[in-house]
Amino acid sequence: MERQIFGMLPDGVDCRPRRAAYAVIHNSGGNVAAITANFRGRDEFWLPGGGIEHGESPRQTVVREVREELGRGAVVGSELGKARQFFFAGDEGCWYDMTAWFFKAEFLGEAQNDGEFALHWIDATTGHTDFFHECHAWAALLAQG
Repeated sequence: MERQIFGMLPDGVDCRPRRAAYAVIHNSGGNVAAITANFRGRDEFWLPGGGIEHGESPRQTVVREVREELGRGAVVGSELGKARQFFFAGDEGCWYDMTAWFFKAEFLGEAQNDGEFALHWIDATTGHTDFFHECHAWAALLAQG
């Protein structure tokens, strides 16, 4: 299993630990499912997923987050890898040390309700610079290999 480290922590900065899990879902055209929000004046993309709640496994997190974010069920497949990402969350004003699990996944049927975000399909090979986290771009490309 792959494991990578992304980002650098500035000297003397305290980080909040964060555990998260994400789905890498490709469509028949090879594009990857993403959600988006506008940060720093541009749209930034994330893989569907997020923080692991107390008592939850990374796989359970992916199913819950895909349902919350996109209103869809998900079938979680094999684990692609695990990464460590250091990043600054400007809206929270703090640094995070995130450990993230990435899984191949598929949507289970059509949308069951409105999720928190719209679904976007992006080309993982050319759109990888649009991901907010470097580890998301890495996982999207890893899943294609």
